[in-house]
Amino acid sequence: MDEPIFTKRELAIMQILWGTSDELSARVISEQTKISKNTIQAVLRKLLEAKYIKTSSIGYSGTVLTRLYRPVMTEDAYLGTVVSSETMERLITNFVAQQDNSDYLDQLENLIQKKKAEFA
Repeated sequence: MDEPIFTKRELAIMQILWGTSDELSARVISEQTKISKNTIQAVLRKLLEAKYIKTSSIGYSGTVLTRLYRPVMTEDAYLGTVVSSETMERLITNFVAQQDNSDYLDQLENLIQKKKAEFA
């Protein structure tokens, strides 16, 4: 897989797929967005070709057999590709500076310590 740069429509469809653990048909996706079903079908074909999603099974949409889709790429993996390490550092620095909940900062510190322990 190349590093993804999703269009608005691709991202909208991926967010729908990421938002559920269920496999979804194009019809179900179309019910959750204002994108036309024909456009959804075209975008799904493009995402399939790029291997960002897969056909997980065949199911029924009413009385018609249809493909059911699942994401291959996770949302976290996508976010990791679109945010550079420099941008991420600035985001984290700003986020921590604005925190006023010491319990939350303690949780973050524990997470960092656990990650550091993996390197030892």
